[in-house]
Amino acid sequence: MSNEALRFYIATDGTAMQKAEMALVHSIQKVCSVPFSVHFMDKHRPNPLWHGWNDKKWYTPFSNFRFAIPEVNGFQGRAVYMDVDQIILKDPKELFELEIPEDKAWLALDPSRTDVMLMDCAKFKNIANWPSIEEQKQSNNNIGHYVQKMKDCWSPLPKRWCCNDGGIASNQGNKIETDPYDPETTCLMHYTQMDWQPWKPYPEKFNYPPHPH
Repeated sequence: MSNEALRFYIATDGTAMQKAEMALVHSIQKVCSVPFSVHFMDKHRPNPLWHGWNDKKWYTPFSNFRFAIPEVNGFQGRAVYMDVDQIILKDPKELFELEIPEDKAWLALDPSRTDVMLMDCAKFKNIANWPSIEEQKQSNNNIGHYVQKMKDCWSPLPKRWCCNDGGIASNQGNKIETDPYDPETTCLMHYTQMDWQPWKPYPEKFNYPPHPH
């Protein structure tokens, strides 16, 4: 791996998740042993790159931004994508240095999961008909369209690098298999269950009982 700073691309809704953004950046600062940079992808920020997308089929205000990362990163080097509702608990240098097989382009828990991705940006040029950012902006596609294009280039991410709510929560009624939270080995916590999110972004919707971890 080169000596360039680790590059994190974080998808966020800046209106509701400002505290989550601060928590995530602080968690990286606390444990990262090498230089890094954080790039927020948010339609509420002034960066025009994230404005004007056709988002009618998106699940969140930032769903498809993650697929722009290889081009934004110049189709070179590595980048990590994360949803904003996460914190990092161990040195992310290990995450960036994970092996990506020669014939693969990205790591995630499984081919349908894109909440944490380690991306080898150059390899996305080899994915057939991979769309430019301008094409992505104008398209009416949802996440599933891009995941389908990427699935043959997927390789597994170690489960310690994406622990959903301590391994005990469900996501929209579907059980998501992750390793149980272990303070010695868990590297990243993803707060998927919205009424457990410690930054309490939607107080009008949830009571926010204390999180078990």
